[in-house]
Amino acid sequence: MTDMHSLFPANGPVSKDALRRHLPGPVANVQGFGAKGDGVADDTPAIQAAIDEIGRAGGGIVYLPAGNYRVQPQASVAVDRLRAHALHVAWDNVTLRGDGAALTKLLFRTLGGGDPTTQYELSRWYEDDARRAVWRGSALFIVGGESAQTARRNITIEDLAIDGGVRPGNNGDRTWPANETAPGGWDISHKGIYIQEDKHHRRIVVRNVHAHDFRGEIIYGGGRFIDDLVIEGCELHATNGDCISFSASAVVRDNHLYDAAHACVENFHYAKEARYLNNRVERARFGFNIQTAWDSPFPCIVSGNVFSDCSEYGLFFNIENGATFISENTFVDCGYGLPHHAAILLSPGKKGLSGPIINGVMIRNNTILRQTKDGGVGVSIGCDAGCKLKSIVVSENFIGSSGPAIERNLRFLAPIVYSYIKGADVDGVFISKNIFFRTQRHVENTLAHLPELGGPMPLMWDNQAIGFNDAANTTAISDGLKPIRLQNEGPISLQSGRGDGELVPRLMPSDYSQGQKISLTNANIERTVYIPQSSDIYACRVGRYLVPGVYLTLIRDGDKMREVAFEDRRSRPYAEVIDGNVIAADGFEEVYLSVPSERRFTDFSGIGHGAQIRIIATNNNATIAHGGDIKLHADSDYAMRENEVKLFMRTRDGILREI
Repeated sequence: MTDMHSLFPANGPVSKDALRRHLPGPVANVQGFGAKGDGVADDTPAIQAAIDEIGRAGGGIVYLPAGNYRVQPQASVAVDRLRAHALHVAWDNVTLRGDGAALTKLLFRTLGGGDPTTQYELSRWYEDDARRAVWRGSALFIVGGESAQTARRNITIEDLAIDGGVRPGNNGDRTWPANETAPGGWDISHKGIYIQEDKHHRRIVVRNVHAHDFRGEIIYGGGRFIDDLVIEGCELHATNGDCISFSASAVVRDNHLYDAAHACVENFHYAKEARYLNNRVERARFGFNIQTAWDSPFPCIVSGNVFSDCSEYGLFFNIENGATFISENTFVDCGYGLPHHAAILLSPGKKGLSGPIINGVMIRNNTILRQTKDGGVGVSIGCDAGCKLKSIVVSENFIGSSGPAIERNLRFLAPIVYSYIKGADVDGVFISKNIFFRTQRHVENTLAHLPELGGPMPLMWDNQAIGFNDAANTTAISDGLKPIRLQNEGPISLQSGRGDGELVPRLMPSDYSQGQKISLTNANIERTVYIPQSSDIYACRVGRYLVPGVYLTLIRDGDKMREVAFEDRRSRPYAEVIDGNVIAADGFEEVYLSVPSERRFTDFSGIGHGAQIRIIATNNNATIAHGGDIKLHADSDYAMRENEVKLFMRTRDGILREI
């Protein structure tokens, strides 16, 4: 065993900080084993000798004084998997410690000291998978145990940097496999810290490590047998895979993770505890992609993180998740790549699995902002056929525009959307007390156009919609879906759930409080919505056809929904017809009629149901003749004053009725 003279050789650098630490256990200074730290010599054998000596002694510290230590795989992957890595730890209770990430650096290069950007081997990494026909190797391999009793225990890597050597960097090209024709691809073999998959590990700590420029995952560990993994205070970036990818009970906190071609964190931690706290996450397709067993006794906690510029999703839950608390996070410009992308996605829908389920997720007190990007949504809640979505709460979040987005009118398409396919099992989705600021639309059902839908509308109450500059503030529901206790929401967009005919909605008075008002519109230009004049449910002045830009306000009055206002907010120009008795109008266009004298209209063939007609008098001699094809409120002919306007709508019975 090396003594303190080996730790601090006469001709080697001495770390005063290490002297002050009074480290327990044996200490091996890699320079005492021949490591140069000059960035030129191959220091792999010397560092490995120090690791093995500390391991044989029962554990201790492998000390890497300030310097640049060049390391490389010890043999081709064709020899054996163990030697496909530069350094390997096959002992318990081993700590690799440097003098800080700015001072102690491992410069990882490929076999023979080549540049990993251009020099690597084209050999199968897995014998049964020819697609993975590349090999650069990895910097540090932690060998696992065969059982829980023989698990690898107490491994720490801290206070150093690992340079993966891929230059000039990673540009997001994830072509796979990586080879000469796809230099930006994902190389499954090229990793920073590789925790052996499908083997047993207990208590691995990666602390204050700066690792970057890898074709594969920077920190990786697969399987079901990794427990008590802690990654804290690290800076991980520039990867064509994930910054962190593992299956483990874990604490990931106080890290800066960025420039990942896939995810900054991907963890399938099964029925194990996981916490993600106070991380800064930037520039990735996915911020966090995390899954847990739906019946796990340990809640997953995602809190205090800042996500920015995650193009597809900030938080991505798409297979199975149990109790998960998502709170006090900030999302800036996440989920903008396509209209359906979102800052937070909950959607059990992975095909090929038996009964995926998301159960017991609370999304509370988060700030979700559009600042420099446009489109996408804040929170997306979906469920595929055969899947389950249970007990979801979205509460007290701020979702909207901020900073430059306000001046440039950049917005979420909707703050929250939900989409349930037929056959989905959905129960207990609550959306309450959120603030939606300057989003294009309101809470929206994105599948309202489908013939049959798969779940009940979420229960919504006490949400505030602020700062809308158009008529797009909608809560979309469709035929057959009740707005259960919908309170304090914007106008409801009634969209037909059938592919043909008109929609006659059934908004049940029992779903609303006495005196509660609700505003209705129709955002679907391809279908019409008809509100009957008088029925067991509605009491309107006339039969109402809702077209885009027209709003009908109802109030619960006893056992009916009674009309209290009908408003036209459109600003489109009108056609003008002066001569003839035939009104020719296409679809839902409005028409001006200049009436020089008494006029009886005989042909409405050009007017679609729901079309509005404005009749304008050009002089004081104009008279509208009541009866037959035109109905007036006064039930008699009406003499119009010059420039006076009367508004009519063609209703279900084919008559122009004054409105």
